[in-house]
This record gives sequence, C-alpha cells and structure tokens, in this order.
Amino acid sequence: MRRILLCLGLVAAAVFMLGIARAEEDDVPPDELRHILERADRGEPIKPHALQIIDRFAKDHLFRVPCNVLEDSRFSLAQLQLRTGEGEQALETLQKLAAATKSDDVRSAAMYDIGRVHQVGLKDVDSAAGVYAKVTGRFRSMALRSLVLMYVEAGQAAKAVALLKDQAAKAKDKGEKLALLRRLGQIARHAGDNDAAIAAYKQISDEFTEQDIEAIRAAAAKRARDTFAKAIEHRKAGRWREAEQTIRGLRGWAAQLLVAGRADEFHAVRQEHERHEQAMDELERRHEEEEEGEHEDGDERDDEGEDRGEEDRGVDLDE
Repeated sequence: MRRILLCLGLVAAAVFMLGIARAEEDDVPPDELRHILERADRGEPIKPHALQIIDRFAKDHLFRVPCNVLEDSRFSLAQLQLRTGEGEQALETLQKLAAATKSDDVRSAAMYDIGRVHQVGLKDVDSAAGVYAKVTGRFRSMALRSLVLMYVEAGQAAKAVALLKDQAAKAKDKGEKLALLRRLGQIARHAGDNDAAIAAYKQISDEFTEQDIEAIRAAAAKRARDTFAKAIEHRKAGRWREAEQTIRGLRGWAAQLLVAGRADEFHAVRQEHERHEQAMDELERRHEEEEEGEHEDGDERDDEGEDRGEEDRGVDLDE
C-alpha cells in the first residue's frame, strides 16, 4: 500500500552546507541518477540529498511542477535547448512560459529555471543572482539555496554571508529566521569567517528559547494536522482527486522545509503523518476494495455487451 509521504523520509539535520557537492571521489550509480531525474521531471518534491546529486552530476537539469501539456512541453523544450547549447533560446522559452501561465507554481518553477540557465548555460553569475533573488512561491527556498551555493562555488563566500545576513534580518517568520541564521553560521564557518559564524550562532542562542522552538513545531504540526483532516474529509466523501491534491500540497511544503533546513518543523510534520497514516491507509484500502468491486461488475456488463453486439461498447480511454 502506498505511503503518501514516503518522499519525506530524509532527516533534514543530516544535510550539511546547503547541498554543497560531495567529495570528488564519491560517485552515484547511473540508475540512481536516472531515478532522481525522472522524479524531478514528474514535478515531485526532491530531497536535499538528491539535489546534491543533481548539482554535481546533472547541473544542467531544469525543474518543473505538475502542469498541463502545453506548459510541460515548454519545460521539455527549454531543457533540450539548454542541453544542446541554446541557452538564449531556453531563456526565451521559459520567459514565455512564465508570462503565459496562470499557475503560481509553474511560474515559480519557470523563474527558478531561468536562473539556472543563466548560471549553467550562460555562465552569467550576476544575471543568475538577479533572477534567483526574484523567485517567489514554491521554489523560493530552492532559489536561495542555489544562490548561496553559486556564490560559494564562485569563490564569493562573502556575498553568500552578506545575503544570508540580509535575509535573516528581513525574515518575519521565526522558523525561517532560525534556519537562515543556522545556515549563515555554517557558511561563514566554512569560509573561515569565524566572527560572522560566532555572531550568527550567538544570535540564535540569545533570541530563541525552548518555548520558541516548541511554538515553531506546534505551528507546523497544526498545519499538517489540519491538512490531513481535510484530506480525510475528502476521502470519506469520495473526493479522491481533491484528497490527493491536498496531500500533494502538504508534500510540497514539507519538501520546502527540508530544502530550507527547517528541521524542527519538518519533524513535526512527519510525526503528524505517522499519527494519521493508519486512518489514511484504511480509507485507501476501502477505496481499492470498492474499485475492485466496480471492476468485477464492469466485467460482467462487458460479457453481456458481447452478447448484445459491439454497438453498446464505449470508448476505451486507457488505450
């Protein structure tokens, strides 16, 4: 039986340095890379460890979200254009996509991909930085991660430190601010800027209490709990598509928490999943049994249809 949040199994605390590529002697099996890229092409949430692999072994890969056929075709076109050295054409395709779509998620993915084309295809760090800074919505955390990593790889760690300082100062959400300060401490320490690293960790120690952490976790747990309740309500009413869309939204948000390094909130979401997993699975089991019964009834009607002739048959949409 499916596990609706199987993709959330990675512990965020194990992610170090925002996905900085692993040591050169490491390698990744071709099948694992292909599986990761296939998931990315389906618009599924990608774990930080998988992002590390893409950063190192498939840096020219663009990201997408579930969308209509036209939008998906434009994502595919831009991908092929980038891989065949047509970076400017890939930009035009993605800009057209971003301007035409009515979906916030599609626009967010397209804008993020525009930044990647500038960075990977055109080797234009400044333009990539400008685009990444403008990404909003679903890919905002991904864009910040890519921007910081790009600066570090370009030998401009001071810019990454300055960026994170600015983002932390502007953050209004306590969970976001905590993650940004922690990230700032990691980057600064790695860059040898001990003063900035100490300042970041000291700010965390001075500004945050155990009560703050509990409140941050409680808010994330409530959001997850409310989402599961909504999904269960949909399933009980037979609204399976709505239920799946609701869960898909939660999965996307949880993936954003992972990418942003918001470990405490992610763990709270995961615990809520474990609490609601049995109820969700039971409803899914009943649904599968109902579908099997409908298939059996349909087979009997098909047998009767053979006796009456082909004129009663409908169109087979599965072909």
